[in-house]
Amino acid sequence: MNKLISNIALNEPMIHAFINKKIDNLEEFINTFPDHLSSEELQRKPLLGVPVVIKDNINVKSLPTTAASKILKTISLRMMLLL
Repeated sequence: MNKLISNIALNEPMIHAFINKKIDNLEEFINTFPDHLSSEELQRKPLLGVPVVIKDNINVKSLPTTAASKILKTISLRMMLLL
């Protein structure tokens, strides 16, 4: 996971792929992640621990939904304050 974060930090300034990055508490999450999971748990949760990227045109609680539009950014932030 640390390699992933390092890779994002290295390449993001050049490619601008992310509008919002919620990696603030990622290290804390990694440290609380169980070291050992039973095969039954892994079968029930096959994506457990897999990092995901969600496009910014999909509503996610506590993130602005802007579709990369400066106009929608303002509207989205106002809507978040109302919720």
